[in-house]
Amino acid sequence: MRARALSSPRTAPRWRGLRRADPGSLVFLRGRDADGRLRELGAVRRAARPLLGELAAALVGRRLYETLAYRSLGDYARERLGMNARTLREWARVWRGLAELPLLRAAVIEGEIPWAVARLVVGLATPQTEAACLETVRGRTVRGVEAIVRAVREADGKTAGCDDRDENGERVSVRLRCTRREAILWPAARELARRVSGESLPAWRCAEQVAAEAASVLGAPEATGVLPDESRSRAARGERPEAAGLRCDAVPGISWRTLPGALPDEIAELPSDAAQCPAREVDRRLRTAVAFLQTVDFEQGRILRQMSDRGLFAELGFEGLAEFARERLDMSPRTARRLVALARAGRRAPAMATAFRKGEIHSFQAHALARVADLESARAWVERAKQVTLRQLEEEVEAHEPAAIAFHAPPDVAAFFVAMLERAGSLERLLAHAVATWVEQGEQLRDYADFERDGHRCTAPGCTARRNLQSHHIHYAGRGGPDVAWNRTTLCAWHHLRALHQKAWLRITGRAPDGLLFELGPEPAERFVSGDLRRLGFATASSGRRPPPSAPS
Repeated sequence: MRARALSSPRTAPRWRGLRRADPGSLVFLRGRDADGRLRELGAVRRAARPLLGELAAALVGRRLYETLAYRSLGDYARERLGMNARTLREWARVWRGLAELPLLRAAVIEGEIPWAVARLVVGLATPQTEAACLETVRGRTVRGVEAIVRAVREADGKTAGCDDRDENGERVSVRLRCTRREAILWPAARELARRVSGESLPAWRCAEQVAAEAASVLGAPEATGVLPDESRSRAARGERPEAAGLRCDAVPGISWRTLPGALPDEIAELPSDAAQCPAREVDRRLRTAVAFLQTVDFEQGRILRQMSDRGLFAELGFEGLAEFARERLDMSPRTARRLVALARAGRRAPAMATAFRKGEIHSFQAHALARVADLESARAWVERAKQVTLRQLEEEVEAHEPAAIAFHAPPDVAAFFVAMLERAGSLERLLAHAVATWVEQGEQLRDYADFERDGHRCTAPGCTARRNLQSHHIHYAGRGGPDVAWNRTTLCAWHHLRALHQKAWLRITGRAPDGLLFELGPEPAERFVSGDLRRLGFATASSGRRPPPSAPS
């Protein structure tokens, strides 16, 4: 199969090494056929692990994201790669650990042990014990290794294993229809919750803040029984208690032989000198590698959707798609669910799915567009995603969503929110109380007028900071710049003091609020104008706060 991977503003090479025709034409009626193709794609992903590990280690270890004018690894990872900072840190941590453990490293590269197993044991094994460690974990299920690692850590008095809650934790869906007034109050409550906390909170954390504010007046609810215990959580994820030993015993009747995987030459050579490369080059290579892997993700998502819809995992001996993804594909259940959701959205909005497969948009952009894009508007939304930062895109998506409160949250948060909703008597009362309380707090903490104008957040493109805000004079006050609204913009302390004044990683010119030009990182710099709009030429800066031309109103 030949597939293009494009990611604005970089040019796209042709990827070689992924065989077969258009992935949209692949139809699987038998579990073994789907399993075979998924394992082939998984081998390609496994071959990319060393590449991703070396590039991530270079980026994280040298803090190169700061040179590119990103305040945190999280902001960089979200904006440039479409992933969480936790994922990048894990790539770097595991690969640095494997550099000192040659036997484990070779086993990971050859596919003898999955990446999920390597990340569990790399912090425990030493050069003296790695041979015994390898023999212990070889051939075991991921859950079996988790049990062993947990026992070892508890015996040593350490915490019980790695906390996978953020990446792989169970989520439940909360969806509530809204009246017209509730549809107005919900976005207001989200925005105020973010201002009060000083962070760019996801929707479920905003809902938690709303419920907590109500609990401070009405009292916390008693246990509702909604939170599932450990055994029910495992059943919901499709995991079997008896599958904690050798995988060939847990799921007999299928071959566990490792398949070979290869990368195109232009991808395999990317990390050859990553430790010495400048920040812009490491960024380019990481984005190229991630765009290539999106081609793999796209096809895997299509096939996993078919396995989920037809229950093909049962034919292979797995009780659920989560168990199949984790043990067979070395993929977290949450990643599998996200790929399936994206594949389903792609049937409704094929232009969005094609843009993701080609690397024109990354994963976070695709999942944002999946919430609102349809056959008619998908192409316009994709073009908009290329023009603006992720935070601006998410704001515009939220503005176009139908009148409903919808989010995925941990079970305990969902139970808490629903319980407080019942105690408040109505959704409107719950939201109105939080909004009124936070508005009153805001009146007591009023600052510069430009803080309110700029939405109480840092105006540096892609920055999610909402605390430690400072008013920056575009024409420096020490050089005669006036203290007027058009000469001030809101920046977080890191962007203001370090990125702009100390290191010159960020440059700002123009007039606030709608005529600013932001230049991020060394040349060739990323350039944005007011409204988080990407600047491709030298046109006059103007506000970018407008929806896609054909998006639903």
